[in-house]
Amino acid sequence: MSNSFAHVVVHVPLTFSLPPENTDEVVPAPFAWVERSFTYSVPVELQETICVGQLVWVPFGARRLQGIVIGLAEQSDVTNTRAIQEIVATQPFVTAAQIELARWIARRYIAPL
Repeated sequence: MSNSFAHVVVHVPLTFSLPPENTDEVVPAPFAWVERSFTYSVPVELQETICVGQLVWVPFGARRLQGIVIGLAEQSDVTNTRAIQEIVATQPFVTAAQIELARWIARRYIAPL
């Protein structure tokens, strides 16, 4: 199986603006960020090495950020993906069980991964 694409969770702080104090408006939580991952292409030279749980460097906008690989795929529906730049360490940073726990927490408490 070819690991041509990776789903990566990138640590991006979320900013929220609160409604004015004189209103009863309820601001919904940004549910779209729960379990949000981004698809990156995996360069050929990393396809044999990459695995779920690894810490990687990825381009994110104009920045270079660290992320955790939470899934691998042969194909992607996303066009024009950017490539993973580097694997930080060959040993996974988190286990598959820890990723599943993080997903459960994200769903349960409506919080980003």
